[in-house]
Amino acid sequence: MTDPKAEAPYVVTEPEFDEPSPHAWVADRVWRQRRQWSRFALENLRETELVGIGEEGSLAVPVTPELFARAPVAPVDPAAPVPPEGPLEAQQERLSTTREVGAEFAPTWWPVCCQRLVVLTLVNPTAGELADWERSHLPLSAEALDDLRYSGLWMGALEDVRAGREPCISFNVYQCHACGRIHARLAKYPKLASR
Repeated sequence: MTDPKAEAPYVVTEPEFDEPSPHAWVADRVWRQRRQWSRFALENLRETELVGIGEEGSLAVPVTPELFARAPVAPVDPAAPVPPEGPLEAQQERLSTTREVGAEFAPTWWPVCCQRLVVLTLVNPTAGELADWERSHLPLSAEALDDLRYSGLWMGALEDVRAGREPCISFNVYQCHACGRIHARLAKYPKLASR
């Protein structure tokens, strides 16, 4: 028997807000989309008020040297704001004031690259949104993912979106507006079998 949800096209049904992001580390598009519950696999929570659940659980995590070396680099819009540089503690404090964004509530991992929070640029996009983003940045690949052990799951989620389906797993895409590096994170990471 075929799962009807797997066959249904992935569409976002709620309108966007008409306001710019108050945070340099959250792209305007992501901020405008923050209440579009149909982006998320939260069937039982879509009608629930989630105010107050935000990024207070997020950790500002420095990008590892290995991830920095392999992360793809894409052009940064010269008009885009660049988040402030500073120590990790200051970046963590900035996250504690950031609310209601990302493919999970709250994203557990928010990359810090070039001593600044990277910009959350894409959250569970539709096929059209992903195509637009990839045209203006670059095609997303496994190298952007923070943990390559899950690259098959990541590429499967991208394949779903490109085919117009809801992704098999929620994800966030970030860009460092200082160096242009792209970083991606899955909302959940299944446990890997012990070897």
